Amino acid sequence: MAADDSPLFFGDWLKRRRQGLDMTQAELAERAGCSVFALRKIEQPAAFQ
Repeated sequence: MAADDSPLFFGDWLKRRRQGLDMTQAELAERAGCSVFALRKIEQPAAFQ
């Protein structure tokens, strides 16, 4: 990934990585030991962005 293509926030990176691995939020949540709701909150853009 080029420097210009780097996501600015952790949530952006996480979503791209999860999608690149062809995983659903539910699959990642199960593997990470957290809720789907938590992943959604991490992946969604923050109100101030």
